[in-house]
Amino acid sequence: MHKPGKCCARKGACARKGTTVPYLLSLAEAVGARRFRQATREFVKAYAAGVTAEEFDELFSLFVWNEGMGTFASEIGSGPLFGAYKLVKDKEAQGKARSAIVDELKEKFGESNPKAGTAYRKNQ
Repeated sequence: MHKPGKCCARKGACARKGTTVPYLLSLAEAVGARRFRQATREFVKAYAAGVTAEEFDELFSLFVWNEGMGTFASEIGSGPLFGAYKLVKDKEAQGKARSAIVDELKEKFGESNPKAGTAYRKNQ
């Protein structure tokens, strides 16, 4: 998680977090409405804006908590949103730069990719 530092006037009032909250809220709302393509777009925007993998870990654990493991596994886990999340986790574990990961997210899950659908296929 982000620790308050120079970007923050006081603890709990981080300027960086304020710029990513709308993306996270839109992502969560899209998941709740079962709009997984929209949620994937918000995921890409949030990651590009600076949301960390650890923050996404927390958000995805809340999806499991709120939706239930069965729903998560059948609807979220098989979709493009979770595919984008796994890509971030895998690439960060390999030590890839955030900018390179964002470019790959845009390529694989962006609107310009006609193969980007509602089901995630790893070999796309």
